[in-house]
Amino acid sequence: WSSGDRAAQNAFYNARLAGTYASNLLVYAPDGTIIYGRLNAPGSYDDAWLFAPLRNRINEDPSTLPPPYCLLADSAFPRTKDMAGLIVAPYTQSEADTLVINGASTQQVQRAHLMHLQALQARSAAEWGLRQIEGCFGRLRVPLPVDNALRFRILQCICYLHNYRVRLVGLSQIRTVYAPLWDACPLIEPRQPSKHQPSPVQF
Repeated sequence: WSSGDRAAQNAFYNARLAGTYASNLLVYAPDGTIIYGRLNAPGSYDDAWLFAPLRNRINEDPSTLPPPYCLLADSAFPRTKDMAGLIVAPYTQSEADTLVINGASTQQVQRAHLMHLQALQARSAAEWGLRQIEGCFGRLRVPLPVDNALRFRILQCICYLHNYRVRLVGLSQIRTVYAPLWDACPLIEPRQPSKHQPSPVQF
């Protein structure tokens, strides 16, 4: 799209994708609902910028992400030292090399490799969530409006409708795979029974 505003056009232009896009950051719970979203950000902004408000909130209020909870992300997601243990992601090659250079023991390397394989397998959950949203809401298959406020409202509405659909219908690959693991884990509180209401989403 072309907004007629050169500054806005430049901000939303993503050189890697060679087009004008809005970036979004979504956090899914094990029951398949969206519990946090950063919506309608300029397409040229990176993941670190999108994650900054949530990172600040976690640092200021540890109860936002108390143990043993953590966020699962992909290897491209920014992981700063203050987020150590709070963000789990597959290891990059440079991180794997660093373990060896720093003289990590065989047990530490094996543990890191196991964590890497588990995170690599679990990262597909994000793709499941995105595919479900794109498959259910055909509005996302056509360009969104230029009007910034209207575009945000559409994206926000889609997130709320997604949560309502997951709770009411119960069809979610994330929910199918991870909800039983959540219920079986003795370290965390059991999920509350669904009342067919949308989950609160923080934007």
